[in-house]
Amino acid sequence: MSVCTVAKLNEKAISLNLPKISIKKIWVLLLSLFIFFLILSIFQIYTINDKSFITAEYERKIAKISSEKEILEIAFLENNSLEGKELLIRGLNFEEVEEIHYIKTGQEYVVRKNISR
Repeated sequence: MSVCTVAKLNEKAISLNLPKISIKKIWVLLLSLFIFFLILSIFQIYTINDKSFITAEYERKIAKISSEKEILEIAFLENNSLEGKELLIRGLNFEEVEEIHYIKTGQEYVVRKNISR
C-alpha cells in the first residue's frame, strides 16, 4: 500500500462521526450491570436453597410413610395368618365337623311353589 492510500484510510476512519462516550458513562453502565447480576444471582441462590429444603422435607416424609407402610404390612400379615384365624375360631366356640350329609331331592328344586287354579 502506498502512503497516499493509508492517509486516505486514516481520514475516513476519523471522519466516521462516532458518538463520543465518556469513561464515566461506561463505568456507570458496568457498575449497574454488576449490581443487577449480583441481585439476580442472590435470588437464584435463594430459590435453589428453598427448593433443596423442600426436597429434603419431602424425602423425610417419604421415609416416614415408608416405615409406617412396612409396619402396617407386618400387622396385616399377622392378622390374616391361619394361626390367627384358628385362635379366633377357637374363641368363638365352633365345633369341628366330622361328616357332611347332603339332602338328595328328586327334582332340581328344593322348594317349589305350586300354582293351582
